[in-house]
Amino acid sequence: MVDIAPGNPDPSILVYRVESTEPGVMMLELGRSLTDARAVVLLREWVAQMK
Repeated sequence: MVDIAPGNPDPSILVYRVESTEPGVMMLELGRSLTDARAVVLLREWVAQMK
């Protein structure tokens, strides 16, 4: 995995951590127990459009 894989969100750690609710993996661990599905879609689209 890489932090951000331009054009390919699947191996991007950033997307993986935003999608996760697993302690120690998820982004912004304090006060968060849900994922923001709209934010995940936007983030995946942004990474996919990178060159």
